[in-house]
Amino acid sequence: MNILITGGSGFIGSYLSNYLDKLGHNIFVTTRTTNLELQDKIKNATFGIWNVLSESPTFFNATNQIDIIIHTATSNDILSKQTLKGIELSTIGTKNVLEYAFKNNIKKVVFFSTFQVYGIDLEGDITENTPTNPLNDYGLNHYFGEQYMKMYANKYKLQCFIIRPSNVFGPFFLKTINRWTLVPGCFCKEAFETRTLNILSSGLQSRNFVHLENLSQIVIAAILHSKETFSIINAASTINLTMLEVANMVKVEYETIFARKLLIQILGKIPRKSNIFAVSLDLLNSKYKYIEKQESMKNVINDIFYNFKNNIDDPNTAI
Repeated sequence: MNILITGGSGFIGSYLSNYLDKLGHNIFVTTRTTNLELQDKIKNATFGIWNVLSESPTFFNATNQIDIIIHTATSNDILSKQTLKGIELSTIGTKNVLEYAFKNNIKKVVFFSTFQVYGIDLEGDITENTPTNPLNDYGLNHYFGEQYMKMYANKYKLQCFIIRPSNVFGPFFLKTINRWTLVPGCFCKEAFETRTLNILSSGLQSRNFVHLENLSQIVIAAILHSKETFSIINAASTINLTMLEVANMVKVEYETIFARKLLIQILGKIPRKSNIFAVSLDLLNSKYKYIEKQESMKNVINDIFYNFKNNIDDPNTAI
């Protein structure tokens, strides 16, 4: 399969590009600027430049070869705090990708949205039919991007897939990736640098976590098995953890690896109790033939700490 991936140097885009390349697909990876590390790591891919705020890539003429576009170049949680830039990238950028697909007879487009289109502190059973209720800019600008996907599916009959990942965790495929706002990475970094882990809330809020490996498998399952013009797929897992539970996992691994104590400080009182919810994987399991592979949060935390430890002469100099 010939696959064009936007946002190829990002947290999700880089991992997914490598994953699909290893499966033997012909990968065309686009980034806003040249990334030599990415090109060195993924030997078989074709690379080029595409800022999706412009209408088309400028690097190669491969439109007759492309079967599907996987669009990961949407606004992350950091950019979304700059409201206009977040909206622009997730909406205008997505429209440009869809328009490029339509004009060049590329029949399938995958759009990476977010679980936060459902809200924040979720309750009850969450399925693809759960009403959307974005409560921050990050959720809202992806909701706008989803509407463009729906419009192009209805109007132009493009086969449009919306992937809604929960909280994604896993390794940084590139050294240039700076996503230390994500759990558990942000907890590990603070612990390593300060020997303290400050939780600004009560730590009782519960989140669903999906590993990059499972997320990549979900994308493949959707591409292979979906026949509809328009599909929404929750990319989630059976892993629900509170922030305090993740913090305690970080504490155990930190104290084991560095042989010193880590102080966890709970600085907030809200929420006063954990939100109870479950994400249904019924659609993934039945329709898309997806079987979840258990991926360990503990192993990811362990790898982060060993990476910190092994990349300085003396770990204490960073603390």
